[in-house]
Amino acid sequence: MRFFMSRSLSIISASLVLIALTFVKPASAQTSYEVTGSSNTGYTSNRNPGTVADPQPDAFFELGAGVGFRSVNGRTLQALRYELTGTIFAQELGAASFQNALDYLSLYDLSRRVRLGIGASGRQGRQGSFRVNPTEQVVEPRRPGTVWFVGLSAQQRLDFLLDSNWGLFQTAQMDWFIPTNNPLGDEGDIDPNGDSGRAASFEGGLGGQYSWRRFALGFAQRSQYLVNFLRIGNQATWLFTLSGTLRWDLSRRWTANFEAGAQLSVEGDLSDLRQPGPLARGTLVYRQRRWTVDLAAGYQQTPSVQVAQILEGATVALRASIPVGRPRLRMWVEGALGYTYSSPIGDIAAAEAIDIHTVGTDVAFNWRFSEMMEAAVRYQFGVQRSVGLSLLTVGEYAQDFSAHVAMLSLRFNYPPRRRRGRPRRRLGGPTRVDREEWDAVFDPTPGRSRDDASTSQEGGSSAH
Repeated sequence: MRFFMSRSLSIISASLVLIALTFVKPASAQTSYEVTGSSNTGYTSNRNPGTVADPQPDAFFELGAGVGFRSVNGRTLQALRYELTGTIFAQELGAASFQNALDYLSLYDLSRRVRLGIGASGRQGRQGSFRVNPTEQVVEPRRPGTVWFVGLSAQQRLDFLLDSNWGLFQTAQMDWFIPTNNPLGDEGDIDPNGDSGRAASFEGGLGGQYSWRRFALGFAQRSQYLVNFLRIGNQATWLFTLSGTLRWDLSRRWTANFEAGAQLSVEGDLSDLRQPGPLARGTLVYRQRRWTVDLAAGYQQTPSVQVAQILEGATVALRASIPVGRPRLRMWVEGALGYTYSSPIGDIAAAEAIDIHTVGTDVAFNWRFSEMMEAAVRYQFGVQRSVGLSLLTVGEYAQDFSAHVAMLSLRFNYPPRRRRGRPRRRLGGPTRVDREEWDAVFDPTPGRSRDDASTSQEGGSSAH
């Protein structure tokens, strides 16, 4: 408990310092904040997926609280958010868990031609209860059992417009997964004589794009480095990717993105070729008033810090948000469905052939009944099956599990989210249906028309 308190206090202190350093702005800066809270009560068919062979059903109660800040000063936007969530189970109080989450994002229009984005996030807590994140389109394989962990990530992107058509970009990303001991007891502690499972991945990329009207052709090169920190010596792997891209704005509401290329994975010291392979990905996006549909599919090699391996496989994912009734009711149904087939590249446990199949789905009915409150009835299901694992490796690499979760949720936010349009910042280039980097920040109230948020762009007079 002492470790839990000291870790929480250190994270909260670091959050306050970061907030103070980030949001000290001149008087001309426009700053805003939002306080949120959530409560979920429900029932799950498997309390700790992957811990034991037999599912452990239980009722649970979750509480969450968060605070977010945002500052806009001229051509600069910065956003910071901290959130703490905790889960208590009815039949097993010892399975209680929590998670601290801190996210930071800054966007800069350095000039009419140069744009910079920087993001960072940190997670600390317990990974045990299965949850499907409806905002994620990729379902990744999970480590077995209850895992206390610290997760860190950072991203950076620089865009440079040569002219009205040509543009170049540079990207960088880091992800770190660090299992830790259980601060609330002995269960789930790391074996001091074994490997902790720490892993990190680093990525750098360069590319360019030529855009005209509804089309854009581009190229990209990425170099990714995955290292697994083991007691017997670190294992590292390089993954090189070269691809071409095509974006096609079919209409004001439809956008399609395609990427195809080749990938090559080699040992960390570049001494041994592991496996070459193709890369193919596609995304179809639809936006129409309050309707949102995203369909994605692909085959690729990708590093996973969760299982400390480079995985190859295929992914299919569908996400949708559909309004219910009249707009003034602000009711909508949202859902996500994803399937991933993956297999590790390289030798693992006597060179066994391992295939991992993971499925996740999420369906919810939402009702925003006031400017500060919304309720949801949600169902989630997840299943993972591994083929080719022996008894020696099933407990070390991945385990089979399935989990059904039913929840009743209540969410709160202050100040109230007014139903008014908010302009998106103009970044140059063609008008896009899917402005991903800005939608993540200027995300309209769920279930509200995205067109409502863009109606004020023409006049440019609406306040944010």
